[in-house]
Amino acid sequence: MSAFSRNKGARGERLAAAVLKNVTGVSTERAARNGVGGSTDVIGLPGFAIEVKFGYKIQQQNLWWKQAIENAKPGECPLLMYKPQRKPWVFRLPLGLLLSQPLNHLWVELNSEGFGNIYKLMP
Repeated sequence: MSAFSRNKGARGERLAAAVLKNVTGVSTERAARNGVGGSTDVIGLPGFAIEVKFGYKIQQQNLWWKQAIENAKPGECPLLMYKPQRKPWVFRLPLGLLLSQPLNHLWVELNSEGFGNIYKLMP
């Protein structure tokens, strides 16, 4: 991986953490062990394993979603945050979270405001 690619990813993860803090009120940060051994990209949001993709021209959401699911530990909800170039952040999470059922194979995509509203309704 090139230094440019690593720097872009790190920048995206810091931006994602800031967006999460803004919409949830929870202090989040870029994970120190980022990308090593199936780790999550952003930490601090209890119950979520967060995968971040930033600034890609070619969208590979299904591949990224699979990675988010694989990185989630038991009891964690996978959350994919991706930001296409010149577009707002998109949050993908399992539909089962909204239905209180374990349905990771079905998902819903929301903007940051939508995710923030759902998060604030969670117990």
